Amino acid sequence: MMPEETSSRAAVMFGSVHRNTPPRPDGALRTRVRSLNDDLADMLHADPDVLLPDTPESEFTPERLCRLAKHCVARAQMLSGHDEDSAKEMYLLALDLQQAALELQQHELGMRSRRL
Repeated sequence: MMPEETSSRAAVMFGSVHRNTPPRPDGALRTRVRSLNDDLADMLHADPDVLLPDTPESEFTPERLCRLAKHCVARAQMLSGHDEDSAKEMYLLALDLQQAALELQQHELGMRSRRL
């Protein structure tokens, strides 16, 4: 085996170890996401994970937050005709969830860029 083959194989193996492991967000962002989850649980009177029973995603993934935001928008649309204040709160929570998802994506991009 040539030395170049060994080093390139090691590089591929090293890179593949981190590819499937999402970077962990910093403490402030983790706290914010947990707070948004708690707010959603309070508004729905249920655990947000009940809305996503088919996905074993970590609570810190942008995909999960986007899916929860979609549920908030759907709930707000149902409330729009008779409870405008609750609908407004749901829309604002959906906006906060989307913003947190964007921040998580930016964090992941930054962490992956540093690895390169």
